[in-house]
Amino acid sequence: MRARAARVRFSQRSRAREAEWLAERVHGQRLRGLGGSDEELFARNPQLMPELAKYMARLRRMDHAQRDGFGESAPVMDEPPDIAPAQDDVDYLREKLTDYEVKSRIGQGGQGAVYFAWQRTPQREVALKVLRHGQLASDDERRRFLREIEVAARLTHPNLVCVYGGGAANGCYYYAMEFVGGVSILDFVHQNHLSVEAVLRLFVTICRAVSYAHQRGVIHRDLKPYNILVDLEGRPKILDFGLAKETAATDRWRVSMTGQVGGTLPYFTPEHFLGQSTEIDTRSDVYSLGVILYELLTGTYPYPMGEELHTVSETIVTRPPDRLSETAARMRNEWTVTGPITRDLDVIVARALAKEKDRRYQSADAFADDVERYLRGEAIAARADSSLYVLRKTIERHRMPAAFAALFVVTRRSFRAWRCVCG
Repeated sequence: MRARAARVRFSQRSRAREAEWLAERVHGQRLRGLGGSDEELFARNPQLMPELAKYMARLRRMDHAQRDGFGESAPVMDEPPDIAPAQDDVDYLREKLTDYEVKSRIGQGGQGAVYFAWQRTPQREVALKVLRHGQLASDDERRRFLREIEVAARLTHPNLVCVYGGGAANGCYYYAMEFVGGVSILDFVHQNHLSVEAVLRLFVTICRAVSYAHQRGVIHRDLKPYNILVDLEGRPKILDFGLAKETAATDRWRVSMTGQVGGTLPYFTPEHFLGQSTEIDTRSDVYSLGVILYELLTGTYPYPMGEELHTVSETIVTRPPDRLSETAARMRNEWTVTGPITRDLDVIVARALAKEKDRRYQSADAFADDVERYLRGEAIAARADSSLYVLRKTIERHRMPAAFAALFVVTRRSFRAWRCVCG
């Protein structure tokens, strides 16, 4: 009896493994537009029922969850999330990634879904990014995902999300990274009613972190507010290097036949839409930073965004951005940032958003340097070609010291004249 029971259990496990393998194979074929109906599949494999039906249903629901997920935004909770109601993708990952206790799905990245988990060794909270379709992913998808791990793992900076490691386990491609409790930078600015000065100081920190990546040969290519989280201590963290490009790389940038583009449309540069893949460099990230700063200060984009790809591309390539100060005035009742938007800020943002790369700031550091000059009340580099402007800013900056010096001179002369009269 014991031997028979053991054979039955072995047979059930073997059937379950075979059903899982067949379900993943058929699901992968269907993603490529191949394969028949479920009824035909079940009729050909009655010996694998009901396990085959269960795995097929799970894969469909998991694919739907990871495809639709949370859309562009990846919400991050103020506190680690509680265990969510039973989700097929979570249950699936618990079986595959045995070194982690997967709790719940918390967002959607460029190449896959992101999950909150507890790492068993060492014991810590982590965010797990899992490649969509796992072992059914194409060779190119796997190659890009593994490169993302490699690129992100070699960037160590307090304002970049730390990647702990990753790889493949039981056909599941993943990596573990620092879990950041907080919100996107856009939500942080809006919820905390920050002043213009506070926004600019936060933005400088982001620019310095981007520059750190640039100096190590990495262009992000997908900078946007939802890829910048602010933790509970107010520190910004940049994440998601899924579209990162090494400056020496020769990979071609493509727009697919369906009109889908790698990245997020409002933050694309003119060179993206002109198909100038070899022209994408660190100044492309500078442009995206300019869009982010514009949005942080106004709550909206520098251009009206249409529904169609060709409308958006034509707008970004040909139309000058709306003036920052005018947009801020229009959005005053809808956006919570407080403080004046001056002519100098108009010029700084306009330079970052220049259509031609040579007219933009040539580095993220140069962008940050000019913002810091503005904060100190100095002449900004974006208007350095105007000698009258530089003279005026110099006088304004030194107005108080000059006034005290003039007062001292007048007082001293008056004192001497008084002594002469009295003497």
